[in-house]
Amino acid sequence: RRSTALVFFVPWCEGYLKDSQPEASAQCRSVREQADDLAAKGRVRLVGVASGLWTNRADVEAYKTKNRVAFPVALDSSGDLFRAFRVTRSPTVVILGPNGRERRRLTGVDVGDFSRVVARS
Repeated sequence: RRSTALVFFVPWCEGYLKDSQPEASAQCRSVREQADDLAAKGRVRLVGVASGLWTNRADVEAYKTKNRVAFPVALDSSGDLFRAFRVTRSPTVVILGPNGRERRRLTGVDVGDFSRVVARS
């Protein structure tokens, strides 16, 4: 009955890009914070999909612990999910309807206020 938001991201984005690409780092942080807020409200099912690029399971666990991530996160070590959903930029949010079909995709600057979009889905 609920929509699902797949949040595709790179765990090292916030820290590694903080000095070299501060806008990208801030965008990554904003998406994580919005996803945590949505997860707490329970109106939509959220699943994080972490890129396996320069990332392993321990990195994902450290990211979740450090940032107190409130939603499940899967490591896409093979890149299969990123390819299956045609994700080429991070972060990207793919909103699936209750039937599992893609309803909306947000990437780049569009993810700025994705929680508002997800709440209406």
